Formats: sequence, C-alpha cells, structure tokens
Amino acid sequence: MIALKQIMVALDFTETVQVTIRYAADLSLLFNAEVVGCHVLEPPATLLPAVAGVDLLASNAREEIESLMRNASITRSRVLIEHGNPSSEIPRIARNEYIDLIVIGTHGRNSIADKLLGSTAEAVIRRAHCPVLVVREYKGNSNSTLPHNTSRKDL
Repeated sequence: MIALKQIMVALDFTETVQVTIRYAADLSLLFNAEVVGCHVLEPPATLLPAVAGVDLLASNAREEIESLMRNASITRSRVLIEHGNPSSEIPRIARNEYIDLIVIGTHGRNSIADKLLGSTAEAVIRRAHCPVLVVREYKGNSNSTLPHNTSRKDL
C-alpha cells in the first residue's frame, strides 16, 4: 500500500492555488500526512537587499500559506519559504525534507515560451525524486473546485 507521510504543496499564488491546496488537504486526510507548504521567491526579488523588502515578501508568503492551510482545514502542517529558481529548488527541498509526494499547480498554457523553456511543473517532474501530482483548475461544475466529492466518508 502507498504510504504518504509528508506531502509538499508547491504554491505560486496564481489562479490554481485553491485547487492545489484542496488536493493536498484531501490527500493529507486520506493518508494522515503532514502537509509542507512551500513557496520559492524568484529572482529578481531575491537579489534585492533584505531592507528593500525580501524579508517582507517571505513573511507575506508565509502568512498567506498559513491562511490557505487553515481555510483548507489542514491541521498537520509547516511552511517553507526558499529563494531561487522554483524548477530546481522545489525538487531539492523535497529531497532534503524526505517528501513522499509533491502537489503542484499548472496553468495549462501552450505558449511558445512554455514549449521552448518548459513549465515549472514539467521541470519539477523531471527533477523530483518522488511522485508529482500536477493539478489545474477544474472547469466542470462551477460550484465545485474538484471533479467529485472527496470527503472522508466517501473514501
């Protein structure tokens, strides 16, 4: 049987954040796993001196992730804020933290830049030591974030 003890949810605060956190929350209930909320501050923000706001950006990101987790009723959690390129930092953090599953959102865009450079989610899949669940906003029933009810009683 699959055993997930730690689930990392990589958050970039785009339109997929709600569905991404929901999947992590539901999986954490199913497996009684800890959720590790992770956000990577990208350059040029990390190139700025701390007095210019990097500490404030990190603090705001931490508060936002903590709020998202509370709202999703995630009780076993912690937050990691790192600096660098998300494509390389997310897999590195997951490996260092012994993460069993990474949940990451995707925009599903097919731009030329995505085709030439690849998306963050694709790069994480290629570099991660563990499985990666890539989610996008569900476009079905507008009353539901997820395609079906995954409450504990249905599992």
